[in-house]
Amino acid sequence: MPRRLLSPTLESDYISVGVDRSKKSLRVKYDAFNVDSRLGRVTSSGSLSSKLYLCRLYTLISHCLLDPLTGRTGTEEALRIL
Repeated sequence: MPRRLLSPTLESDYISVGVDRSKKSLRVKYDAFNVDSRLGRVTSSGSLSSKLYLCRLYTLISHCLLDPLTGRTGTEEALRIL
């Protein structure tokens, strides 16, 4: 079974997403996201690839309970971004 590039794991009360960097031939693009606690959102750089990557992260950590920051589930937040 091939290893996945992004792998979500449960750590106590939250989900953490790790990036597998062990494959030397694979290039991993890094992106920085800002957490705006006043507006209750995570912002990207604004590029299309950055927004799609953020959507993918939200779908990986999606849960039926609302996120305390955004007030939405991961799926709802990904759909809002799209």
